[in-house]
Amino acid sequence: MWVLAPLLWEDLLTSYGFRVEAVDLLPHPDESARVVQQLIRARRLPDRRARLQPHTRPSAPERS
Repeated sequence: MWVLAPLLWEDLLTSYGFRVEAVDLLPHPDESARVVQQLIRARRLPDRRARLQPHTRPSAPERS
């Protein structure tokens, strides 16, 4: 599984009208584990339009 780096998350959230307030990296209690969780706190800026439009998924074909 791949994970986006904190700076890339910040760039993406900013482009969608959020302000990143904090990024905390939470390592696994077992120091030999290669797992890190990211806790990102962000707030949507008021009256700010996102630079990007949300991705839309194509509709699923109808089943018969």
